[in-house]
This record gives sequence, structure tokens and C-alpha cells, in this order.
Amino acid sequence: MKTTPPSRSTQHHQPAPQNDLHALMKENAAADFCGVTPRTLQGFRLKGRGPRFVKISARCIRYRKVDLIEWQESLLVQSTSENKIAMEGEKS
Repeated sequence: MKTTPPSRSTQHHQPAPQNDLHALMKENAAADFCGVTPRTLQGFRLKGRGPRFVKISARCIRYRKVDLIEWQESLLVQSTSENKIAMEGEKS
């Protein structure tokens, strides 16, 4: 008996593994990963302060875990005075 492979319409897209740093994440998942709200990520995008993102279309934004981690690493400080200096620089 001959079997035929399933057609494309019956194949289901498998989500990327959790450890794939380059897989695209939806905004809600990215916000959860960063510990902020989706609205906060939107504000960061508008001001150019947040993580890098993939703009698939005007209404379709995705994030890569590698970019979220890189952004979080860029925010690390060792004292509160470092944070104050960074915030003062943003006001300019």
C-alpha cells in the first residue's frame, strides 16, 4: 500500500523550541519575558529605548529572545548613582 505525504494544509506549524534564541516571540510573550506590560514595550519602541524588534508589518511586531537578553544586559548597573546618570542623559 502506497502512502502519500500530508498536504501542506494538513501540516501544522511546530512552534520553535524554548531554547531557540532567534525564534520570533509575540509582544505578549516578550513582555512576560521582560517582566513588563505590552504597553510598556510599545512605549519603549516609540521612544527608541527598548529592545530591538522585528517589524513584520505596521501591526505585526515580533521579538527575538537574543535581543531581549541583550537589552536586559545593557541595563545592568552596579550602583544607584549609575542609574541616575543614565536617566539624566535621557532628558537631554
